[in-house]
Amino acid sequence: MEYRRLEALKASPDTLEVARPSLEEHEHLAVDLHSHGHGKAFFSPTDNKDDRFEVKLAIVFGNLDEETPSIKCRLCTGGGFVNLVDAQTC
Repeated sequence: MEYRRLEALKASPDTLEVARPSLEEHEHLAVDLHSHGHGKAFFSPTDNKDDRFEVKLAIVFGNLDEETPSIKCRLCTGGGFVNLVDAQTC
């Protein structure tokens, strides 16, 4: 596995637009991890659209200003989603 940093094109407290790095023919996105900062963890309509046809693990952290952050985690199955974590802690 190799970490690839995303380039932020537009950032605000409510929205983040990024340029995804190009992948070689033999490479695949495995994990999509982001946070909602002080807001609760959830998958937004934009996340649903972005994740819809991919096969990967998607994780969102939220409430980072609290002692126990909120977490949402799902497996994106190339057309559906399987919720893996829907709790305050792992």
